[in-house]
Formats: sequence, structure tokens, C-alpha cells
Amino acid sequence: MGRFISPTDKLKIRAAGATKDQDTPVGAPEFGQINVTIAKFYRINGSSTQHKGVHPDIEFPTQFTADKYGESSEPAALPWDQIKSTNYSKIADLTSIKNKLKELHDARMKNSDEYKFLLEDIAEFQKMQNEVTEISLSEAQLKKEREDNKTKNRNRINRLLELHNMPLWKEGEPQPKVEFDFILDESLNIVKDFVNLLAKK
Repeated sequence: MGRFISPTDKLKIRAAGATKDQDTPVGAPEFGQINVTIAKFYRINGSSTQHKGVHPDIEFPTQFTADKYGESSEPAALPWDQIKSTNYSKIADLTSIKNKLKELHDARMKNSDEYKFLLEDIAEFQKMQNEVTEISLSEAQLKKEREDNKTKNRNRINRLLELHNMPLWKEGEPQPKVEFDFILDESLNIVKDFVNLLAKK
């Protein structure tokens, strides 16, 4: 209840313009929301999914850490535990394939501009979270910062357009819609690698 904000105060906050940040993950708690756990889930090996979740074989970096967002950030979140496993048999050992998939993925990421952009965004986000934002009172400095940001944004968009064989964004033209999903594309590449490796066995 320590995080509870009354409906009236919630309306006041929204009226003042303090709506949910666009960067907040879907499902993150809102003002006045109370989460109640009515069930707990366990994997076939008996381990729960509390706090740890299901660890991926190939993991993408993210700015949203479990200790700040999601159920693990709640002060009364249920702890991880383990019960007796069910009876099951493994049908295959995918260790070698997983290692090869990780190797192919890492090789692509070394030369990926989109992956570089993702890391830059995460670093910038973490910097904003950990440092006090300073705004210059100098009009000239503010204009320079805005122009620098515009140039950086245009260069990045044009690089993305170039990677997808699309016309570049020229000066004086409206900003084109850029809806590329790098993580989805790379996930499909990993699935493609998996299919190809299975075909070779």
C-alpha cells in the first residue's frame, strides 16, 4: 500500500501533464494500481519463475533491468523457490547447437550498426537515470545542442534507410517513418540459423 495513490491524486497528476512515459514497458505498474498474486508458476524441473524468469539462450541487452521494472521490483514480490520436479525425459541435447547459434549471433553483432545504435541508446538511457540533467541557460548553447541532436538523428535514420535499401532522408523533406525492428529481425536470423543447423544434422 506504500505505493498507492488515490484516484483523485492520479487525476491531478494527469491533468498536470505527468502521463506515463513512452519508454515505460507495457504492463509496468501505474499510479493507484495494486498487484495481487493469485497463482505461482513452476517449470517441469520444479523451479519457479519468480525473479529469475526463464533465462534465454541468447540474450539481447536492455535498458529495463528486473530490479527496477516488473514484478521483481515490487517490495513484496514472492521469492524464487523450487518444488519436486515432474517426471520427464529430454528428447535431445541442444548444447552444441545453442553454442553455434550464439557464435553466429555474436559474429553478426560485431558488424551491426543497428546493434551499435541499441547499445548507444541503452548507455544514454542509463546516463539519464544516474545523472542530474543539466540544461544550459545560454541560447546559443541550446541551439547548438538541438542542431547536434538533429544531425545525429538524421545520420542514424539515413543509415537505417541505407541498410534497408530505401531512399535517404534529404534536407527539407519531412522525416520518414522508420519502423524497423532490429531485435525481431535478428531473432528471425537466429531461427533461420537453427533451421539450417538442424538440416545439416
